[in-house]
Amino acid sequence: MEVIVKYNGDIFRTAEVLGGTAEILSCHYAIVTIDEKRLRELYAFTEVEDIEVSKQLFINISYQLSSSCISSVQQQGGYDLRGRGTIAAVIDSGIDYTHFDFRNEDGLSKIQGIYNFLMYARSEIHERGAYLAADVFGEASEA
Repeated sequence: MEVIVKYNGDIFRTAEVLGGTAEILSCHYAIVTIDEKRLRELYAFTEVEDIEVSKQLFINISYQLSSSCISSVQQQGGYDLRGRGTIAAVIDSGIDYTHFDFRNEDGLSKIQGIYNFLMYARSEIHERGAYLAADVFGEASEA
């Protein structure tokens, strides 16, 4: 699978360790080709700042939604349930509240409140928290 990676350091070595390849797009951006099963491992490398998945992964997600009957409850004419008005809480080690997954189309935040339980902030903690919270909120564009 191909992913676009924002990186620092040696992205070629990182890709090689995972049995993949890297192609530089521009300063700090590259296309990394790896086995889909190793995507979480790629995100764990300190050289990797952000990952954008390809359209193919979206197609896989669409298939999973359909096979789990989620698509049928989201259809208009059916229940038309899309998460509108839903409030969810995420307790994690940090979050990048400026990430685009947590913003409405008008640019305003979807996050109603945030409390930092840590006395300090480390960027890798925020990246991990945003990555996990995006699993909850990222695809809920109408939530």
